[in-house]
Amino acid sequence: LYKQICKRWPNDVVAHTGLAEVLKAQDKIERAEGLYKQICKRWPNDVVARRGLANLLRTRGSYDEALASLGPPPGNPRGKQNRYALHIRSMILLESGRVEEAGDLLKRCLEYPIPPRERRIFQSALALAELRLGRWEEAEKRLTELPSEAPSTRTLLLHAVAGSGKAEKAQEIHSQLTAKILTFRLPVRKAIEEISGAFGLDTPTLRAPPEERLEAVVAAEIEMLLAA
Repeated sequence: LYKQICKRWPNDVVAHTGLAEVLKAQDKIERAEGLYKQICKRWPNDVVARRGLANLLRTRGSYDEALASLGPPPGNPRGKQNRYALHIRSMILLESGRVEEAGDLLKRCLEYPIPPRERRIFQSALALAELRLGRWEEAEKRLTELPSEAPSTRTLLLHAVAGSGKAEKAQEIHSQLTAKILTFRLPVRKAIEEISGAFGLDTPTLRAPPEERLEAVVAAEIEMLLAA
């Protein structure tokens, strides 16, 4: 359908961007990247296409190119498009290992008035940065201040309490999440599974995971937050 629309209305940037996303979802990454780059060249001011390209490059590990594709960072998070751009920038920084930089960016964003739902997204991202730095108590405190019914919030909280060695509380949250896991979206389910395996929540004894397992957990949580 997108191909038909693009052929009939070749100046419809939304259709071209939609086609690129479908190609990405089909795991036709090279074709998706090529189309995204064509879109960004033809419509250089289209922020949705730039974000789509940046997110695709992030999944390939091309972090510097992903940041460059976003263009200069907005000075503040006023305006929804600016907030989207700053959020994905923070996720790219976090995934590339520039965790402190990501945290500083998120803290600056939270100094501005932001709609409640979007504020929760930024707070969750900041909690994830704290988790990646092993600041379990800070992350737990931040997450407990957010609405607890959101599966992504509960998933990050599971990571926080497991990381701090609170075995009983971790098992309680883990049981609550796994009881409903089939009702959650796929990125949430994958994050829960990564945390469970890394910390041994499906075994009698909580364990501290090696660095590579923590990286896999954070990668799954980034996908979860970007899909929220």
